[in-house]
Amino acid sequence: MNIGMMCHSSLGGSARVATELAMMLVQRGHKVWIFSKTPPVTQLMRHPNLRLCSLLPIPDDTYDHAVLRTEWSADEQEVFVQKLCAAIRKERIELLHFHYALPFADIAKRVRERLGFVGPKIVGTLHGTDVTKLAKVPSLAKQVGEALGTADVVTTVSHAHARLSQMYLPTLTPPIVIPNFIDVQRFFPSLRRAQNQPLVVLHASNFRAIKQPLVVAKIFLGLQEKLKADVQLQLMGTGPELHSTIDFLKRAGVGDKVKALGFRTDVTGAFQEADLVVIASQYESFSLVALEAMACGTPVLAPAVGGIPEVVKNGDTGALYRPNDIDEAVHQGVGLLSCQRGRERLRWLSALHARDFDAERVIPQYIDIYRHLLAIREPLLASSPIVVESV
Repeated sequence: MNIGMMCHSSLGGSARVATELAMMLVQRGHKVWIFSKTPPVTQLMRHPNLRLCSLLPIPDDTYDHAVLRTEWSADEQEVFVQKLCAAIRKERIELLHFHYALPFADIAKRVRERLGFVGPKIVGTLHGTDVTKLAKVPSLAKQVGEALGTADVVTTVSHAHARLSQMYLPTLTPPIVIPNFIDVQRFFPSLRRAQNQPLVVLHASNFRAIKQPLVVAKIFLGLQEKLKADVQLQLMGTGPELHSTIDFLKRAGVGDKVKALGFRTDVTGAFQEADLVVIASQYESFSLVALEAMACGTPVLAPAVGGIPEVVKNGDTGALYRPNDIDEAVHQGVGLLSCQRGRERLRWLSALHARDFDAERVIPQYIDIYRHLLAIREPLLASSPIVVESV
């Protein structure tokens, strides 16, 4: 198959899923083009069947990849549509899969309008704030709903997010749920854990407001107070609220217990070395961080919001708490960290549960959709004399 993958280039989960999916499809013998505004942060494999087409060149060091830029100018969208149409026609791309509705649903709609039946089949995946934003802007919800209605198939990453999508986009056909995935060859528990070392609490995110890193900091302070052990907090990633979170912890007198790891393309080691991963997001459609942590044998403490309860098994792979209930989160966290034997049980149950999301189980679900759509497309191409608008 010859596939176009359209995504953002930021640190968010949608871009990571899109680029990982692209690389795994290439490994299975398919050809994939990645279309994005700027080159994605994800380190892409070098392969003749994986190509990148970006609207803008590699940005300089001042460009903040933690910011999700969904509002493109009319000129940027038009140039992007032109580039897409030109590449689709020249490279004979059969299927276009966009990740994140804003602005890609509308861009895919315009590609379809210009290329007609000779254009690619279109799949869209809803990932998170592309849906939650719609609650605040009804006019945007109408526009996105109309654009998504022109796609051949819409998927999303959890049942919770599918229900939310139908709430804000009532005219949308129920999305097909395909969960995010993990490469268990890359994410796995370390064989040995260092003894007599400080307990390590890890938070990994793009430090946007929706991730609520300040709540994570307050949970850490509670763990510091309750646990009779040396506890350290590691912050992995970068973003708008990282420095204010660190400043808060310094003012609380625990600055020496905090380590900023920065942005990393290889996160496996940090997850393997942690004793607990803490999440405090207002909403998560899935939580790729939780899945990666569990695959590395690290239990997760997270709020019971969105799709997280579909990923984290309460009591077996970590603990769920009521959103923003810091006291409950601390209580649950103390329980997860207090017993060495209990931590070992959680460690192996977490890694075992993560295998339910192994890429070898999930990627075929996308491939089945692609093949079904292309089987429909071929007879149309053979029988329909389509006049294509010039681009």
